[in-house]
Parts: sequence; structure tokens; C-alpha cells
Amino acid sequence: MGADYLSRRWKAIGADEPASVIAAAQQAPVFVYRFDWDEEPTVWGIDLGRALGAAHAVEIPFVFGHFDLGRAGAVLFDAANAPGREELSAAMRRYWADFARAGDPNVGAGGLPHWPRWQGSSPPRFLVLDTSTGGGIRSLAGALSERGVLARIDDDPRLRDDRERCTLRRALVGWGRYRRASYDAEGACRAYPFDAYPWPQ
Repeated sequence: MGADYLSRRWKAIGADEPASVIAAAQQAPVFVYRFDWDEEPTVWGIDLGRALGAAHAVEIPFVFGHFDLGRAGAVLFDAANAPGREELSAAMRRYWADFARAGDPNVGAGGLPHWPRWQGSSPPRFLVLDTSTGGGIRSLAGALSERGVLARIDDDPRLRDDRERCTLRRALVGWGRYRRASYDAEGACRAYPFDAYPWPQ
């Protein structure tokens, strides 16, 4: 569950919020993506697709079409996931090349799904980059904010009680703008002091 919230906060503070600020300043067109490839193999009984998923920086080999990364690459990229990742990589290289050449990833992307400008609609739209097995390349609407992600903790049915909510909030301190003072200000978390963790049962 912590990974879910860290991922959402990372998208909020690393993509959606900066994209909204740049778009509002109207300095240049803004294009946002979410990389969803998670077809890593199972190694020594560990499903890497579930354990790592679309981890930070995994998309970089796709952008360059270069999957020979030594031992680490040999673990992540195998013959079974080659067809899908090669197809996704080719699409990503086309988008990136068009953006570098013309400032628009759609200029020569014939046959590929349209990558919408972030500021072109309300709510903003972004491109999901995934293989056809994972739903394909498609656009989705919606923007995350750090405040909104944190607010979801209070209503998340997966969290059974305030102790679990405060455990999650404590884990998020220091990521983004959520600081210790913010944790201490949470009324429910006063029963779970930051420095007294792990709290007794």
C-alpha cells in the first residue's frame, strides 16, 4: 500500500503539478506520460512484474531501444517479454524523436495514438505507455495533487483504522512537501507519536 501512495505522490509532485504550472504560464506545450510496463519475469520465485512493476527509470531503455544493461537487464528483459517491449520501445522512440524535432510528439507518429497536450482539456489528459497486453498506449484524463493523494488516506477502505493510516502517513514524511509538522498536525495521529514508532499494540 505504501508503494501505491508513493507512486501517486511521485506522479503528483513530479509530473502533474509541475505540468500544470508550466501550462498555466503558457511557456510551451506540455505533454505528460505514465509508463506502465510491468512485464518483468518471475526470477527465483519472485514475480518482478509485481515486485518492481513500472519502477523509476525502467522506461529509459525503452526510449533508446537498448535493453542490454548487463546483469540487471538480463534479469528484467527476457525472450518472453521481448515482442511487447520492442513494440512499445519503437512507439516511444517515435514519440520522443518527433518531440525533439518539432516540439510535438504527434508530428510524424502516424498510426500511433494521439498524445494530448496536458493543457488541452479539463481535466488534463496524459498518455499511458504500455504494451497491448497491459492495455496498450492510450490517453487518460485526470491530474493528481499531493494534497489530494494525502486526503485519500482518510477514506481508503484498505486501511482498517487510524493506526494503519498514521503508519502510512509516517512512511510518507519527507517525500515531497509532507513534513514532520504536517504529520504532527494530523489529529488522529496524535495518539501515534512520530518518535514513539513502532507503536505498541
